[in-house]
Amino acid sequence: MIAVAALMAMSVPAQADGLSGWGEAYIGTIFGIDVTRGWRAHGDEPKARGGGGFAVNLPVGGGWNLQAEGFASGSEDDNGFDFFTVWGGGGFHGYYRDADHAYGIFGGAAALQGNEDSLTGVVAGAEAAWFCATCTWIVQAGYISRINSPPIESDDDFISDGGFIRVLWRKFFDDNMMLQLGVTGAVGQEDGDQDEVTVGVLRAGFEHIPDGWPVAYFARLVSTAGNSWQDGEVAWNNELMLGLRLYFGHETLKSNDRGGTTFDLPPLRAIQEINLNHD
Repeated sequence: MIAVAALMAMSVPAQADGLSGWGEAYIGTIFGIDVTRGWRAHGDEPKARGGGGFAVNLPVGGGWNLQAEGFASGSEDDNGFDFFTVWGGGGFHGYYRDADHAYGIFGGAAALQGNEDSLTGVVAGAEAAWFCATCTWIVQAGYISRINSPPIESDDDFISDGGFIRVLWRKFFDDNMMLQLGVTGAVGQEDGDQDEVTVGVLRAGFEHIPDGWPVAYFARLVSTAGNSWQDGEVAWNNELMLGLRLYFGHETLKSNDRGGTTFDLPPLRAIQEINLNHD
């Protein structure tokens, strides 16, 4: 009987009875390199950025979960039109989770605004996670595109009717110390001629809740490279962030990963922003 009870306990997802999630705020900087011409044509210096976000997860019974997330951020204005200056959006995840894995679907949208360039980006797809003793693997794949917003002339610079795949790895050194590495690849069409463009995003992050702290601190690097097949230009953006994240519903980073907000949205803004360098 003891063995049966132990096996039943192992098969139950480690999730909170009700709502759980997190809220965060960060500051950072972004700088870009045009690989084919050295520093960007406008000679931009690094720009300050800041913002925040949240995610909430609700178990709805039988291992099924609903998760929502949102974000709103902005960067220092720059007259070179090379970066988005404000952005915001969110999305949802609907998925099944047990003690060993999770799988489901997701969708999201973001309003992205530069000095002259604006669009609404959309993304949707399927996702799955596998939980190991000290790590988590996540795979996402799906569709990415744009919805044109005024001014129409500039919107064609961004990816439309594209696809992406993302692989994410989280390593837990202990219950409250985590390293995260992720790689995303996307391909689609840009400009009025529907030229092919390829984008790659590398995301690395470290997060830790020290003993006695009510919040976690984190550091992130998001490095994005894009290549326009038509003109051969290669652009490279790098974003550094430092921030704080407050969790509720779970006491540790690992328990939140396994029973709370397991998933997040792909890097929609980073993928679309790199195409500002192909003007």
